[in-house]
Amino acid sequence: MAEGRGVSVWRGMLMMLLSIGVTVVVLGIVRAVFALRFLDLGTLAENTDRTGLLIVNALRFDLQVGCYIVLPLLLMWLVVCAIGSGLYQAYQGFARAYIPIVHTIVALVGAADIHYYSNFNKHFDIRVFDFFNEEPMTLIRGVYDEAPVLLFVVFTAAAYLVCWLLTKVGSRRIERTEATHLAVGVPLFLVLAAYGFRGSFSTFPLRAEDCYVSTSDKLNDCVPNAFFMLKKALSEKKESFVIRTDEEIVKSAGFESVEEAVAAALSIDVDSARKVRPEEALFGVTSEEPRCEGYNVVLIVVESWSGKLVGYEKKYGMDLLSSMRRHMENDIYFKHFVSAGMGTIEAVEHLTTYSPYERLFQSKYRNVEYPSASARVFRDAGYDTYFISGIKIAWQNCSEALPHQGFNHVVGKYEVLKEKPEAELNSTWGVYDHSMLEYLQDVLSDTARSGPKYIMALTSTSHTPFEFPEGYELPGLKLPTDAEAFAETDTVVTWQYLRGYQYESRAIGDFMTRLKESEAGRKTIVAITGDHWIRRILPYPETEDPIWNCAVPLYLYVPGGVEADTSRYGSHTDIMPTLANLTLKGARYYRYGADMLGEEAKEGTYGVNVQHTAVSPRGDREACLRKARAKAALNEIVFSRAITMRN
Repeated sequence: MAEGRGVSVWRGMLMMLLSIGVTVVVLGIVRAVFALRFLDLGTLAENTDRTGLLIVNALRFDLQVGCYIVLPLLLMWLVVCAIGSGLYQAYQGFARAYIPIVHTIVALVGAADIHYYSNFNKHFDIRVFDFFNEEPMTLIRGVYDEAPVLLFVVFTAAAYLVCWLLTKVGSRRIERTEATHLAVGVPLFLVLAAYGFRGSFSTFPLRAEDCYVSTSDKLNDCVPNAFFMLKKALSEKKESFVIRTDEEIVKSAGFESVEEAVAAALSIDVDSARKVRPEEALFGVTSEEPRCEGYNVVLIVVESWSGKLVGYEKKYGMDLLSSMRRHMENDIYFKHFVSAGMGTIEAVEHLTTYSPYERLFQSKYRNVEYPSASARVFRDAGYDTYFISGIKIAWQNCSEALPHQGFNHVVGKYEVLKEKPEAELNSTWGVYDHSMLEYLQDVLSDTARSGPKYIMALTSTSHTPFEFPEGYELPGLKLPTDAEAFAETDTVVTWQYLRGYQYESRAIGDFMTRLKESEAGRKTIVAITGDHWIRRILPYPETEDPIWNCAVPLYLYVPGGVEADTSRYGSHTDIMPTLANLTLKGARYYRYGADMLGEEAKEGTYGVNVQHTAVSPRGDREACLRKARAKAALNEIVFSRAITMRN
């Protein structure tokens, strides 16, 4: 490479590094202004151990923006590298004009985000697009009336001056550089750019969960920048679902009118159904004499806890259930049970709200308080309500959505570590589930908090990529030689999935053992189910009913025992009615599903999944399917009306 061309390549790369540096400086200033305005010193002092992670993650977000901003310069630089140094002067002129202008826009967007936060107490979110639904003149007038326009003008001018000076001084230094260390510098720059665009070299790219670095919402809000939040809002806008009219909903379910759907759901005639409002059709009242009034209630949702693998124990002589086996043998275990959805977030949304929509928590409707929220029924009855997981609780916007659905406490990785600093961690998901369940046990045993507790817990350790704690003993695991046992040909992958199943089974089994031996266990009801099937390793032949692809166990522990018909069919939909009828006296609850311990319906029992409905063999299949469609239609009407009222 000629010396002049080498200098041009080297200087062109430094111009891009200068641009990235200006991005980091500008966004750093915006973040400092944000912190000075919204973050108090007390919060900062209480979380000094989290400031290191805050700074690192904030830099990752800013570096990513810088790398995207530098794309036009990168493309021109590649042309300079390919054609020759004669184009360097044009590249340099463009860069000197581009860098101050684009970074002034960066500063202005950051300032607008601060103004948005001061009005809505949130960074840019999906509501920001509502502004573009206004007429142009109305929008301009609204901005003029509500925003400090003069301050923005002064800020923009100051930002341009700062960016221009940084570019001017920086480019002068670049002009004096030589092509020394070019062979090392260019690869290093490309590595930096690759890291910046992805946001990490670890398992996951930079994502919303990385905003969550502490138990303080205000501190967490200091991490992202306006551009990441705009990208997140745009993604949520693309995934938004359509709110249908009542008529569209019932007709798609096969009914001529809402009254006909109400009649089918409640097994009454149409004339009687006209007296029942759709919002009231799915509500019921629990018994005045519940069997376990005032008991604690725990619902544990276990990652990938497939029902099909339970049968592999006897079929192939594998020890998969570990310490959970004896509890399932001695307590109530429903085998004919299916998950509501096909993924973890679908299970969480359904069990907390009965959402008929996919990705409710990713939509702009995540902050609506739905009348169907299960935790609110317990909270209104005097329970202290918890959602607990070992993951970063910002996952899928849970930290935002769940407080609106009746949860007093939404607990994730950093909340667990604050109370249990000795908890074991993995590098992927957060707190190992056995440590998370120990935290849950501590919450149940905390006598300082009076009154019963309702706790929903979500496990995570058995999710890919797999990482299991050292020193946590698990049974030996030998794969069967039957070629039809597993669909996955890679035995290492199959072994990891089964190991995860073993780990979760032991973790929840040990939890149940400790609970039954504790004082709290005498007045605690526990339900444990899987979130969904295992998708990859298990075969699902076409000769089998596809509903059982979605099979998950439902384990139920009631102190003192209770009679149950474990042959009946059910799904996630039926868990909350069962728990409410066991514990709450005269409480109004959402009766979308059925009480698994109640009297069996005359037409049979069934379980509802998003793709299929399982009907018990002794049931009237058509009657069950008709009732299931009617209830699903009314459930969607309840949600659509709640959303419409909010808007």
